[in-house]
Amino acid sequence: MEPNFLTGTLRSHLLEIARKDVLKWCAAPDVKIGRSPSDQYWLTIFSSTSTYEISESDARLFLVTFRLARTGTWNYATVAKIIMNFRQPGYRDADPINLIESLAKALQEADARRRNHISAASKIAVFSRPDLCIFIWDTMARRAARARGRIELGTPLSQGHHAILERGTASYPTYHSACTVHFALENQRPDFKDATAGLVDELRRREGPLSRSGNISDEFIARRLLDKLMFWEGQYLRTGELPHHIDCPSFP
Repeated sequence: MEPNFLTGTLRSHLLEIARKDVLKWCAAPDVKIGRSPSDQYWLTIFSSTSTYEISESDARLFLVTFRLARTGTWNYATVAKIIMNFRQPGYRDADPINLIESLAKALQEADARRRNHISAASKIAVFSRPDLCIFIWDTMARRAARARGRIELGTPLSQGHHAILERGTASYPTYHSACTVHFALENQRPDFKDATAGLVDELRRREGPLSRSGNISDEFIARRLLDKLMFWEGQYLRTGELPHHIDCPSFP
């Protein structure tokens, strides 16, 4: 039985690590995080309103940054074309769940192994359509979602909860439904609301699409916080160890 990571000092530590992780990766578009572009860079070039032409090297860099390069035998030129096509008007009114499944199916065409790429689809969609309620499909976050179902909701290990973790028969609708519930509950918690408010205040003062002059909602920032929080919760559940430090320098 996993410990209750939703209360006490464990909760405080994980939430603070998640908050710092958001600040680290949401640097201005021209700031690198090590060798990797920031989240705001991808928000800038993937935006459905952008005229930037996604290149093969952009597609490869994105997949490398988000640790997706080894999940398939990729044709990066095709991935770039898929991202460009994703900006088209036909996708703009899509339901988030249908959109992820459609994008994942398209990405199979860019993989010689034709694997199911829900994770890649969710990460591309988050930065292309920040206006939609999309949750990143990630191994650690799925682990956290399953544990949260037991701790937070008292839900037994149903077939649906197993589907959150399974790879071959992965269910994004089940995962999205769980995350929607967890997001609503987090938005009622004072510590999460305070962390979100602090992030909004800081990020609105930075350059980029998250600035005050941008058009991305506060809800997107709150979802990024939940994404990071569930990642670190899952990491803790996997290793039993807490991260002690997130390098978070002051960014412009």
